[in-house]
This record gives sequence, C-alpha cells and structure tokens, in this order.
Amino acid sequence: MTKIYFKKHERIVDGQSGPVVLALCDAELIGKKLSQGKLLLDLDAYRSFYAGELVTAVEAARLVKKCFSETATTSTSARQSISLNLVGKNSLKAAASYVDVKKAKLIGKVPHLQVYRV
Repeated sequence: MTKIYFKKHERIVDGQSGPVVLALCDAELIGKKLSQGKLLLDLDAYRSFYAGELVTAVEAARLVKKCFSETATTSTSARQSISLNLVGKNSLKAAASYVDVKKAKLIGKVPHLQVYRV
C-alpha cells in the first residue's frame, strides 16, 4: 500500500489562522538526497518539514481537499493563502485535483512541485 507523509504547517497571526503550507512526500523518499544538476533536495536534512502523519494516498487526497476547503471563502480578501510542497509521484497524484502536476520539475528522476495560492 502506498504511503505518503503529510504535514500541515500553519502560522497564527494575531490570534487568527494565517498562511498554510502543506508538505507531502512519498514515504520511501524520506532520508534521501535528490540531485539534478545544480538542484539538491535533501530529504534527510529536511525530514522534519515533511515527516508528519503517515497516510495512504487516498487519505492524503482527502486531507489536501479538506485544507483547500478550509482556506477558501467567498471573499478573496479574507481567503487564506495556501502553498503546497509535493515530492514524489504519489504525492503529486494525491494533489492532482487541485494543482497542475505537469508543471513539476524532476530532481533525480523524482517529481517535485511547489504551488502558491495567495
């Protein structure tokens, strides 16, 4: 069964929920160093950023959907900003309903995508 690490980083600003960063990483990639030319993604040094809750791909997709639903409001001025940091083909697939995964860059043959919605 495919496992993905899911971690939600949320900043509190003046007692209110602020920007949200979702980090998803295919479980088998944690602890590895990925490189491609001048690019380096050290998933050992940044383990704590990604290694949150270990979930299935289906659960990861549900959690991404939930976060997008929570950050959306009818007023764009009140809408929370959200960003995603996705590493690995299963993580990208879990978020595919919300982001354009075709824009992912390969680092050592592993897809990596950062998305920002402000």
